Amino acid sequence: MEGLTDLDKKKMGIAIALSLPEEGINSIQDKVFSNLSLEALNADDGIDKLIEFMDKIFKKDELSEAYEAYSELDRFRRNRCCNEAPPLLLSKDSMKKAKMKLDLENDSANIFGKDVQLQCTSSGHYCVPIDQLKIYIKVTATALVATQMTKDKTKIIEKLHKQFAHPSAKRL
Repeated sequence: MEGLTDLDKKKMGIAIALSLPEEGINSIQDKVFSNLSLEALNADDGIDKLIEFMDKIFKKDELSEAYEAYSELDRFRRNRCCNEAPPLLLSKDSMKKAKMKLDLENDSANIFGKDVQLQCTSSGHYCVPIDQLKIYIKVTATALVATQMTKDKTKIIEKLHKQFAHPSAKRL
């Protein structure tokens, strides 16, 4: 933030809070000032407190969090010291969503339409080695996000678009 403005760090939190939309019953600015004191916003870490509060208000939905988790997994790289791939443990819910079909006789599974050989952990649970299963997670998660978009979310986006003076999608 400091490279973008000459404003004193102590004044950044209050300056941004005052620039938030203040129209209607669900005024973001009112929510900020009813939950954060002027002293908190004027402190050295006022901007950090404001960002933390805004994160709570605009909490991500479960699907977005799942996509981020998959993205993190996709970026995961093993250290050179590791000789074998770490296992990927799957919950019952995730197996249902992937329409997984288990073949217990052959210790294999069909995941996203691909046959995968399963391994066992020391506790006796099935696991899937990460390097064996190559699924384009970003494409799958993007498709899931697109199908979960509801009319309510579209209305929220339109409302934000109007509140922030009709910015482009990139700027919003």
